[in-house]
Amino acid sequence: MQQNNPKAIGGLVCGIVSLVLMLIGLFTVGIGGIVGLAVGVVGLVLSIMARKEMPSTMATAGLVISIVGVCLCAIFGLGCFVCYCSALATYGNAVNSLGQWAAYLD
Repeated sequence: MQQNNPKAIGGLVCGIVSLVLMLIGLFTVGIGGIVGLAVGVVGLVLSIMARKEMPSTMATAGLVISIVGVCLCAIFGLGCFVCYCSALATYGNAVNSLGQWAAYLD
């Protein structure tokens, strides 16, 4: 019976947590996505180290899930950043328009 490498287990758990945090990040202003990105990178490193020590299916699964978690967290994090910036720009334009109308009415 083959024993599981603790690094492989850690990489798999970090990959799963990364995906969960990415989903939570969709509903919280992207903070979960940033933390999920960091946890996914840790899972990626642990899985790579585990595969070098003792290749196993758990290490491979951790590697794949961590890669997916890192990619999705980066994509959704970038999307949240773009939405946030566009919302700020729209708000700024609306405030400037109101200021121009107020100056026109005076």
